[in-house]
Amino acid sequence: MGDTPLEPGPVKDLGRIEAAKVDKLFEAVKQDKHKQMAGIVATFLGDFNKRDNLTRQDIEDFTKKFSDPQGFINALPLFLHHIEIRNSVQKREEYVLAAETLGKLVYGDMWQDPTTKRAFQIATDKRMAGIVATFLLGDFNKRYNLTCQDIEDFIEQFSNPEAYKNALPLFLLDIEIRNDEEKRKRYVLAAEILGKLVYGDMWQDPTTKRAFQIATDKRMAGIVAGLVLRNLNRNMLTYQDIEDFIEQFSNPEAYINALTPFLRRIKKDYGEDIKNAYVSAAKTLGELVYNVNVLEQYLGQMDGGGMKGEV
Repeated sequence: MGDTPLEPGPVKDLGRIEAAKVDKLFEAVKQDKHKQMAGIVATFLGDFNKRDNLTRQDIEDFTKKFSDPQGFINALPLFLHHIEIRNSVQKREEYVLAAETLGKLVYGDMWQDPTTKRAFQIATDKRMAGIVATFLLGDFNKRYNLTCQDIEDFIEQFSNPEAYKNALPLFLLDIEIRNDEEKRKRYVLAAEILGKLVYGDMWQDPTTKRAFQIATDKRMAGIVAGLVLRNLNRNMLTYQDIEDFIEQFSNPEAYINALTPFLRRIKKDYGEDIKNAYVSAAKTLGELVYNVNVLEQYLGQMDGGGMKGEV
């Protein structure tokens, strides 16, 4: 009896599946009326202007060149940066959505992997990418060349929320100095989203959420630094400093008593308007740390009673 020949069937079937996948992708790219998916494919193959004349072979070449989602995601930050420079922030966001659609079409189940989805969200958000690049690589502008491996290295290096929060105040100060307070607020929001993506359930811990709110609010951080560290170096505030504050001022009366001289100093050094901003921050800080109803019993003074007159 002769040897049984190898069955070629499965190989042919695999080839047909891949061919059908390319056909489907080619049709989807052609039907994108804004030609944004075509623009991504054409650019990643070397020439954005070829987007109007993409062939099926181009689509096949793209799927071979970017056979895994990591390679695709690695190429996105710089591409999106160029889109924003040459067009607008709105156009950039449109291309982020197009890239996500393209990723789903090309990679299927691989795109649904939680690590892949997280990497895409971080790499395509310029503010989250900026935080990762600064904290990990020491260079804000490397956000345009951020890779999936960089993101994983960041997660390993900042493996707990405390280390992450400790690094935020100084970073946010630098953002405000180089831009403005509004830009700082946007980075606070990005930092919160990044925290949720990286730390998951740990980020939902009430103590963690409270520490983030305090550390990223420059006036609440200033109060904690002023009362615990006896200085206004809020930009070096740590998670432990916040816990020390909560322990040292374990009841609202001690907190209010300590605020009087602090606010007096703020008024003397920076004026009435800044002092009033700190009063508002002091209320928010109190609500985070103490029972709101108990706090109001004491903080009524700050709006219309003795404390306001004293400071």
